[in-house]
Amino acid sequence: MNPVVSVTARELQEDQSARLWALVMHLADHPQDQHLPDFRPFWLAYIFDAQVNNGGHLQYFHNCGSDNASETIAALILIGAKEHANLLASCLEKVKAAPIKKVESLRDYPQLAAERSFKVEDSAYYSQKNTVLELLEKHYQALLLACVQVRS
Repeated sequence: MNPVVSVTARELQEDQSARLWALVMHLADHPQDQHLPDFRPFWLAYIFDAQVNNGGHLQYFHNCGSDNASETIAALILIGAKEHANLLASCLEKVKAAPIKKVESLRDYPQLAAERSFKVEDSAYYSQKNTVLELLEKHYQALLLACVQVRS
């Protein structure tokens, strides 16, 4: 694979995860690349983790819907995040039974959060020994080396 993005040697020295963040930023800026087979599982696992860490499983389903949840579960299992995947699967079953309706404004979100809580799953997610980011970086080490060039 050819590099798609680069970091400086200094950035890498200051942050060992600079390659990961460079790829995340590249994918955020290039949505068409999010669907490429080499990047799709990486992106699905990343965006799921980002949403849950920012506002729990409710935020993930509210912002992303449930269409990609099964594919995201597979992506999590692929990187060794089996417990994270199990929690998402549990939440998905609840969402299938009672779909989450998008609110029309941010003012309405607190009411939705009061009605639809995944507190147990969120708490279990946050207490996992390994984070999804750690597992992503470990599993995709070869990809990160190949697609993130280091320049002087």
